[in-house]
Order: sequence, then C-alpha cells, then structure tokens
Amino acid sequence: MPAFVEPRDSPRKDSARRKSNRLLRGRCSFRRDLSLVRGQHGGRRSGDLEQLFLTGKYDECAQTAAEEIEKGLRGEPWHQFKIQSEMARGKHEPALKSLDDALRRFPASVSLQLLARDVYRNCGRGEDAAHAMSTIAALVLTAPQRYTSPEDRVAVGRFFLLRGADARKVLDQFYDVATKQDPDLIDAYLATAELALGKQDNALAATTLEKAPKEAAAYPGITTSSPAPSRTTAGPDPPRRWPMRSRSTPATSIVSCSRSTT
Repeated sequence: MPAFVEPRDSPRKDSARRKSNRLLRGRCSFRRDLSLVRGQHGGRRSGDLEQLFLTGKYDECAQTAAEEIEKGLRGEPWHQFKIQSEMARGKHEPALKSLDDALRRFPASVSLQLLARDVYRNCGRGEDAAHAMSTIAALVLTAPQRYTSPEDRVAVGRFFLLRGADARKVLDQFYDVATKQDPDLIDAYLATAELALGKQDNALAATTLEKAPKEAAAYPGITTSSPAPSRTTAGPDPPRRWPMRSRSTPATSIVSCSRSTT
C-alpha cells in the first residue's frame, strides 16, 4: 500500500512510531465522544455553538461550551469552539488552559493540533507551535490509514500545505477526495478556496464556493457569488464542522514535502 512520503526533516520512523502509538490511544474515545455531539446530551447541540461563534457572540459561545463540557459532553468540537472563542476575545491564558485540556483528551486529533499551532503562534510560543507540527507528522506519517475521514483529509491536507507540499497534490489527493466523500462538508470547500486564492486562482475559488452548501455564506469573509471571492484575514478562523462519519479505506496518498514551516 502506498504511504505518505516522509518529509526530509521529520523524526526517525522508529521514534515517530512509538510516539504515534501512544497518542493514537485517544482515537477511540474521540470517536465515542463525537457521536454525543450529534445528539442531545442534556444541553445544546454543537450547531448552536457554531451559530453563536459566527454571529460574534464569543463570550456566550465559550461559556456555553464550558458548561456542556462540565456536564460531561466531551466531544472535541465543544473544546474547539471554546478555544477559538477565547482567542477571538484576546483571552490568551484561558485559551491556552482550554487547549491543554483538549490536547489531553484528544492528543491524536490533527485538527486540534493545527489549532494548537495557531494558538501557540498567536501567543508567541514558537517552539510549542513547531512541536505541534512534529506531533502531526509523527501521527499521519506512521498511521495514514487512521486519517481517512473527510474531516481528517482536510486537516491533513492543511498540514502538508504548511510543510510545503505541492498544492496540486494536496488538492487532488486530499481536498477533492474529501468533497467526494462528503459533498456537504463546508470545510472542504473553504480549504479548496483558500488553496486556490493562495495560488491566485480566483476562478477556481469562485467555482468552488459556488458549489459549496448555502450555509457556507454564513462564514466570515466568504462570498459564494463573487467572481473573485476572498476570505478576510482579520479575526479567528471559523470552527470546523464535524458531521459523524465512519472511517473507511486506508489512505493511499503520496505527498512530498520540501520544507518545514511552523
């Protein structure tokens, strides 16, 4: 089975495999907790938090997420909403504390590790941001078959772009595959549009956003009808969508990375 091509500066496979095995123990609890987010667990749904976040009600979003987590609703999305809301309000110390708690619960989440990188960079902790990237490398390069859901493919694609991977390969082997797996996954369309805009391909970005579900228009800086859509750089990134999906076939993507970026 083809495997990811290891970046030139990644850890040795043996040490990376040991690290990966430790972190991947958290995947089972992640799948179980994620199923709770899709239902009602004595509180609000994660979609309510998304609406609060998108309308700029960051304090209410963070407070609601904290209350649901305290009740035992420990799905990863609740933690991500809390972290991003705190960062949006400039509450770096609470965000770092929330991040530490989330990473203890979901150490093998690529999406959460990418969020950790952003949080650490915003807080001036470059070494921790680099460590988050090394952690992702240890996970996806030694067990790519564990990251084949549409959501994971988008997150892994973003990781490889940060590592300097060829944009066309990321588009073909990650984002396009994720969109085919789940045509309703807004994050896949946003990631594709971001990639296109980064390559100054406004036509591809416009076409991609026109195909996106209508709910994508609610995301900050997103225009689904403009011939030259853009996404604003100000403010926090919108939270990722987490529809429940089963993990299927092993990954067969091959991505070569030429440099490391924290």
